[in-house]
Amino acid sequence: MNRHDNDEFERRLLADANDIRADVSPQLRARINASIRSAAEQRTVPVAPGTRESFWWASSLTGIAAALLVIVLINWNREPVPEPASVTTVTPEISERPGSIPLKVKTADLTGPLEEELQHLQSDLEKARETVERDLRLTF
Repeated sequence: MNRHDNDEFERRLLADANDIRADVSPQLRARINASIRSAAEQRTVPVAPGTRESFWWASSLTGIAAALLVIVLINWNREPVPEPASVTTVTPEISERPGSIPLKVKTADLTGPLEEELQHLQSDLEKARETVERDLRLTF
């Protein structure tokens, strides 16, 4: 708020306070007046325009420099982690239920680039879809 808004606000508060009709004891009136005087004494001195706004960039640069320094220090002597030669998973044995189709599952070993493997997988899925469609057509 600027000074003009503060003056307007104070004037409205005083007008509203004068409209209030209440019986107040002399002790309470003395406490209220003392509180008003102490509040008036504690008013802050306005900051000169432009003082606070001129150093925001210095604070930003300091923060960026500190963040970069922390990143550099963390990554300074980090040794690369060797990648495992191959990843294997162990699948638990599933007991077959009567009437279920036994599944034969093997872990896939990637022999080519991932894009190539994706194309092979898509073609395998397309072949499986066509086979299921053909079997359904023959069944119905």
